[in-house]
Amino acid sequence: MTDEQWHLDKRIPVALIMSIMMGYAGGIWFMSSLDNRVTMLEKGADQRLQMPADIAVMKYQLDRIEKSIKEHILSIGDRK
Repeated sequence: MTDEQWHLDKRIPVALIMSIMMGYAGGIWFMSSLDNRVTMLEKGADQRLQMPADIAVMKYQLDRIEKSIKEHILSIGDRK
């Protein structure tokens, strides 16, 4: 072994090393939570994109129901 190998100098405080490691861990945790939030927002956007189609289907069904009710009312009126 030679003296040119990498070694940890005793002048570097352990607290500094620990704080750097905690900073990296905090950054990773923050990015993970940020990714989760983006995923949730994307799911919400997909649902909002589907809403107009759902509303159109509901309007069509409501129109059919109204037409059916009017036909029933007319048929009841014809019986009198």
